[in-house]
Amino acid sequence: MARLIQQSLMDPIADEFSCDLAIARGVVTRTISIRGRETTTSRPLPAKTGEGHSAWWRSYLEQGPAVLEKAPGPKRTLNVIDLFSSVGGLSLGFEEAARAGGYATRVKLAADVDADALEVYKRNHEPRFIVNESVADLVDFAISGRGSTARFSKKPKIASPILEKAGKIDVILAGPPCQGHSSLNNHSRGDDPRNELYLTVPAIALATGARAVIIENVPNVVRDKQGVVATTIQLLTDAGYHVTSTVLSANKLGWPQTRRRYFLVATLAKQPVDLAFVAETLAHDPLPLSWAIGDLLGAKNIKEGDVFNSVPQMSLDNQKRMQWLIDNDEFNLPDRMRPPCHRDGNHTYSSIYGRMDWNKPAGTITGG
Repeated sequence: MARLIQQSLMDPIADEFSCDLAIARGVVTRTISIRGRETTTSRPLPAKTGEGHSAWWRSYLEQGPAVLEKAPGPKRTLNVIDLFSSVGGLSLGFEEAARAGGYATRVKLAADVDADALEVYKRNHEPRFIVNESVADLVDFAISGRGSTARFSKKPKIASPILEKAGKIDVILAGPPCQGHSSLNNHSRGDDPRNELYLTVPAIALATGARAVIIENVPNVVRDKQGVVATTIQLLTDAGYHVTSTVLSANKLGWPQTRRRYFLVATLAKQPVDLAFVAETLAHDPLPLSWAIGDLLGAKNIKEGDVFNSVPQMSLDNQKRMQWLIDNDEFNLPDRMRPPCHRDGNHTYSSIYGRMDWNKPAGTITGG
């Protein structure tokens, strides 16, 4: 993800990128070179080190952002807006990637219909503006045609005074609603009204003149019956953006989760982003669940009311299901122990009624 963002913003050529990790004297250090411009960051070495990749991200989980050691020249600040922001996961990844390249970030605006999620976002990313309304209300536009025939029949214009006040925008981050495309949605999959919100992103890109756009969604978004991805690509290409896209798998990038997401990246740089190169050069064997949460075993410093590390209240049925998994050393419940709607193989929810394997990457957490 870091390399993907750096390439899209700074117009590098794939073979002019390198990333080196070193461990010495209780510190893990990473040096990134992009077209001869080097940036070095470091973190305290964690107790459980492992190799460079494992040590670096273990330290990130324990210590937070890296300490900037060396970056040539003045560090530029990138102005960002986050659409469909939720609590800010995409912004967190972008900020870390920008820091790795020697860039600072400033979130000008975050927009989402979930007020509680925005409150979390506000505390973590300190955006200049918060917009608790539909992203569709931020821009006025109209589209004719679909896919390769798509055109803006009405030029996109900013419709929100707050977005107008945000000023110059370098990067747009967007995670449009994925429920309408999810493989877990058996009702309106591929033909959900929320899917159309995807098209607000290229409209806002044109209205604000953003240099780069990063959109994240579930892989099935490409199967949308209205062709929102193909339409978005056409609209951005017509506006002069270079567009590339692919599905990235977190576990293939060395992370302890089998999360697959479709990324679409558009940039006004001279060279398009080579996402195949991104996936190839960031490839690592997946880490197990135990690597991520093993430190919780026997932990004595967990405070009362700690939301992340406390055990939620469970129904009696769910307690029985969990106990059955443990007693029988199983990871997936048999159909007879599931709710009627998830029995007899008429579903694709094997990961919902089960437990994570300590020695394997975790599955993706679902909304249910």
